[in-house]
Amino acid sequence: MEGTNKFSGTKKEVIILGEIIRGLIAWRRGDIPEVSQALQKAEADLVGRRSNMLRAQCERMHSWIAIRGDHDLVKAETHAQQAVESLSDGKYPIELVNALRSEEHTSE
Repeated sequence: MEGTNKFSGTKKEVIILGEIIRGLIAWRRGDIPEVSQALQKAEADLVGRRSNMLRAQCERMHSWIAIRGDHDLVKAETHAQQAVESLSDGKYPIELVNALRSEEHTSE
């Protein structure tokens, strides 16, 4: 079905998604070192893969870390733009909307 966000990836992509989810849970707890660790693992597993949705999720998390951890708005904007570019094919419209939103960065 075109235009849905149903994820049907390979076993490796499901593992990558698990790391991203682990990072999101850590983000909600405010544990930036664990977010970074999960992100590093997810990105290592993404090497050589073409999953734009997973890559965009990683870029969004980099953006959040740049804002809250590094207080580097330029770096955050760069990662946010890369997330949007990864989703520009229109395959994951809900993820694109999420990438365009900025409130996630500062929510507690």
